[in-house]
Amino acid sequence: NGKEVTSEVVIEYALEVYKLQIATVKVTSENASNITSDSISGKVSYDPTTKTLTLDNAVINTTSERGIYNSGIKDLTIKLVGKNEVNTTKYTGMTIKDNTTITGSGSLKITSNDVGIYVRDANNVLTVDGTTLEITGNNKGSIHYGISGTNGKKGETLVVKESDVKVIGSKGSICDLTTMTLVNAKISKPQGAAFDNSLHCVAKDGKKVTEEIVIEKMASGTETALADSDINVWNSNGNLNISLRDNKTDGSIQIYAISGQLVRNINNPTTTVSVALPAGTYIVKYGKTATKVVVR
Repeated sequence: NGKEVTSEVVIEYALEVYKLQIATVKVTSENASNITSDSISGKVSYDPTTKTLTLDNAVINTTSERGIYNSGIKDLTIKLVGKNEVNTTKYTGMTIKDNTTITGSGSLKITSNDVGIYVRDANNVLTVDGTTLEITGNNKGSIHYGISGTNGKKGETLVVKESDVKVIGSKGSICDLTTMTLVNAKISKPQGAAFDNSLHCVAKDGKKVTEEIVIEKMASGTETALADSDINVWNSNGNLNISLRDNKTDGSIQIYAISGQLVRNINNPTTTVSVALPAGTYIVKYGKTATKVVVR
């Protein structure tokens, strides 16, 4: 009121609550560096400056909440160190309401009866980058959905980059997504499965896949990196051209669509192969070498 204060002044610490929850624990500025509860073992921490949640040999068990819930942190990174587990029964293993990337040299196994990872709300992107992820059901029943969006019509997106992923869901292993992109990765199981834009899911023979889907990372490569290898790949006149060096014709060449579907398998190829393909982006793999090429 315009007067000097002569009585005691108390300045309280302002607690910041982040839009992140681990099992029953809401992450705050007070507990972020060491997130603990009876539901959490190992080391779990959050750095608000880099928006990074680190799981370091962590095990998260919960029957009453989601394992990990990103309720609104844009571009959250989940960094995996060592072997990590999230085990839930009634709720999702992980729910994201904003763009989230799972990465790191470690691994994450999610076990749930409901949904492994739920990509919720419009225009959300889940990226699995350079890591190992497994999603499965627990001993009390089969998991309903492995990785799922809301309905596949809201811009829900899954990107898998150079990662090994295993996922299963009795009602859909990877489903209700608008798009799915594989970068230096391929669907190896079930053979012939690929993302179907009209069905908004990984499908085979026009049907949603409900068995285990295995996505394997592929060695990354460019034209420069291929200069000293056994294969050269280029595009001309709508054809994908492949040349093997030093008359090497053993083994096989695999050509994958960017969706991860195997388009062509060429056993015991000749030294030069020309394949007519529809316009698009393809990944060519020979031995341990893989490269991306655009056919126009």
